Amino acid sequence: MTTDIVEINNFIVLIEQSNAQKDIVQRCAIDGDAVGFAFLGTDKNERLTNEDKSKLFLAKEIMEQHICSPPSLSELSKLIGLNNNKLKKNFKELFGVPVFKFLQEERLNKAYEMLSTSSEGVQDVAWHVGYDSLSSFSNAFQSKFGVRPNEIKQQFLSNKS
Repeated sequence: MTTDIVEINNFIVLIEQSNAQKDIVQRCAIDGDAVGFAFLGTDKNERLTNEDKSKLFLAKEIMEQHICSPPSLSELSKLIGLNNNKLKKNFKELFGVPVFKFLQEERLNKAYEMLSTSSEGVQDVAWHVGYDSLSSFSNAFQSKFGVRPNEIKQQFLSNKS
């Protein structure tokens, strides 16, 4: 996914440079990149069969339903009928993030929602979304949202008053 973003950014830079310079060689290079850009990412998901896609969506659903205590990668593989390597590789291809990065994102999004809408404390929310360590939760939360979880909780409490 990040490679695609880099390629898109490089393409934009080339377009900007083309507007500044009318060099025929550069415009030809841009035309070639434009063709590549048009097909960017189209071959990735075409390799996945509908059966594999269904299994990957099932894996995603299982993780969403068991956010607090998700199955291990090998358990998840067995549940959906794909081997570990195929699960890891194809999940990232289909959804753009590795399996457990997806899980972490889901946990943090759920935590944000809980902190901003419920009366549960930060530690209870951390446990509810599957974090054993409050400091690990707090660091991951701040890394994703740019604020500490207790700041979101305080904001909720002050808005409630």
